[in-house]
Amino acid sequence: MRRSHRCSLTLTILFSALAPAAAAGDFVFDIDFDDAAFDWGGDTNLGPLVTTPSTFHLQGTIELELATGGDPVGSGRLTSGGDAAVIPDLHAEVAAPAPLPPWLSFDVAGVHYVFGSDPFDVDAAGNFLATGIQVTTTAGTLTLSLAGGTPLVFDLTGLTFGAGDVSGSIVENGGSLRFSLPIDIDVSLTDPGTGLHIELFLLGEVAADHACATPAVYCETSPNSVGAGALIGSSGSTSIAANELTLECTDLPPGQFAIFYYGPDQIAQPFGNGVRCVGGSVLRLPPRPTGDGQLSFSLDHTALPAGGDLEAGELAHFQCWYRDPAAGLAGFNFSDGLSVTFCP
Repeated sequence: MRRSHRCSLTLTILFSALAPAAAAGDFVFDIDFDDAAFDWGGDTNLGPLVTTPSTFHLQGTIELELATGGDPVGSGRLTSGGDAAVIPDLHAEVAAPAPLPPWLSFDVAGVHYVFGSDPFDVDAAGNFLATGIQVTTTAGTLTLSLAGGTPLVFDLTGLTFGAGDVSGSIVENGGSLRFSLPIDIDVSLTDPGTGLHIELFLLGEVAADHACATPAVYCETSPNSVGAGALIGSSGSTSIAANELTLECTDLPPGQFAIFYYGPDQIAQPFGNGVRCVGGSVLRLPPRPTGDGQLSFSLDHTALPAGGDLEAGELAHFQCWYRDPAAGLAGFNFSDGLSVTFCP
């Protein structure tokens, strides 16, 4: 059985301009145009509505605040950020006997939405129950004609629909986060002046994806005793829940020791035989032998240095620091740097 959430409005309230909610969020999700599809329609006291088209899509973005602590997240909140556009524009009418014009016709054009909610917890399977769901129109117009009369144009900006409590999910899929939120809204509209009554429904799903950012190399390496310099890289996912990011460094002097360390700032400061690329309050990971000149380290989020926990949305910078006595001078050097933005 389809669960409905009803809100009773007058046309006077519907056509008033309200201030849209402010946008703020940690993670931008790209709406999946094909999957974010909605059926719409309704009835009136003049007859049934004929809608064209009967299905529309959303295109654009939504924003969420997400926190770690689950799989892939522990909690979240829709922030009323992003920009979700209705594609295409919509038309509906109540037909009258030919050759009369329609008893009622209206066109909805240029509509954009944002989605907000109260904070919600996400369980171990990625499911959540969101409360206080609101769908707010940030742009759009409604053109209404009664029995072929003079069209009236209304600004829909600021119109907000409540969607009640809605069950959805946030799951990890191949390095991306998939957000799914079913939307089921019934709206009752009445104009006291004319007695016109309209019942509308909106039924579909907001589906959107956030691709975890790819780590990016920055700064510069410096020549060492075996070549042009050590190079940093990584493999695996930046998802904290997946916990499978591996730091890598190549072109190191063999038979020595090296460490990866990390911190909040990008710098470029000459130090030792090279350039220090990470600044701020830095933390060192355990030393490892360089073997035949290559080093890898699995970054375990459950065993990071004290005070060095990494959170969803946090940007951290990594570098390899290694011994190189054969090069003389300071006897140590650095790779280039690696910037990593962590996903939940």
